[in-house]
Amino acid sequence: RWSMVSSGETYLEEAAKEIISSSERNKNNSFLNTTFHNELGYNFLIWNNKIGIKEQSINNRELIEESYQLINEQKNDKSFHVINTSTGSFRIYMENYKDLNEENTLFVFQNITAENELITYFITYLLIFGVIGIICLIPIAFILAGRSLVSIKNSYEEQKKFIADASHELRSPLNVIQTSVDVLSFKENETIKANKKWINNISSECQNMSTLINDLTDIAKADNSQLIYANRDINISQLSDEVIFLLNSTAQEKNIKILSKIEPDIYLYADSDKIRQLIRILLDNAIKYSPEGSSVNISLEQDDNNITLKVKDRGIGISENDLNKIFDRFYRCDNARSREVSGTGLGLNIARNISNYYKGKIDVKSKLGKGSEFTISIPNSV
Repeated sequence: RWSMVSSGETYLEEAAKEIISSSERNKNNSFLNTTFHNELGYNFLIWNNKIGIKEQSINNRELIEESYQLINEQKNDKSFHVINTSTGSFRIYMENYKDLNEENTLFVFQNITAENELITYFITYLLIFGVIGIICLIPIAFILAGRSLVSIKNSYEEQKKFIADASHELRSPLNVIQTSVDVLSFKENETIKANKKWINNISSECQNMSTLINDLTDIAKADNSQLIYANRDINISQLSDEVIFLLNSTAQEKNIKILSKIEPDIYLYADSDKIRQLIRILLDNAIKYSPEGSSVNISLEQDDNNITLKVKDRGIGISENDLNKIFDRFYRCDNARSREVSGTGLGLNIARNISNYYKGKIDVKSKLGKGSEFTISIPNSV
């Protein structure tokens, strides 16, 4: 509306200049009496203060009467007005000027009925399509809002579960420590050797709590992107051999053989502590869940694109329902044999975080009663 009004008013001002100019050039007004101006889309009326109507190109009596009233009300030399008549709506430009020292008032009329109808149609259709659009968008917005809230809800639920699980895991060793301390308090006169069992319990549970707290700290830092990785060129082959050597005594206690196939001198730009932790988590889990007298295979190889670590056991295996959950925090397979093995359920979650940091992928193949195979592939370009 503003654009159309602005262009219309500019058009009338230019028309008024042309009318006044041609009136001064043609004193007999022959130019003004032609149909030239009608073809341009406007009409005019010139009032002379002495003789009344001097020139006109309109025969609309209502416009003439409105013009006369405007002359009596006019306070400025130039002004715009809009009037409504029985024949339509008109925009009027009114200007006072002198011609041979005679006071004249020029009125230029523009029919804006079609313009108003166009604006009315535009607003009407805009409202119709706007209402239709809103009606269509309400269910869409509802669905999208619901979907966006799902992740927030899940995050909130995971946080609640994480806090509950962490509290439970911390409560268990604290109960053992408290029980051992209570027992020792009743044996004040006995020697340390006689109460070595209770002291060992306290020491063991303190170690478990320390490991759990360190794992929780790493997870919290990873969630907030605050976990620091001291990356440098490291020999993964050498790290693998070190982890195998450290865990070999644990495997021997269960009469488990570690069969390794490590390609020598495989290098990666990474944090040695994090990669060592990653290898240890997989190998330690394989030993824990393998039966006595079995074997665990670990291999490390490199091709043009990836460095691949594989750890395979012949243990209790993982059901299909649990395969998608084993990387969740504190998740442990719900069967009697897995519950017999100590642990917090954080190891695989930490392993996945480390692998994801180096743009790696973890694949798991497993069958109940036949064992599991974990494969981690890390790009060479990391």
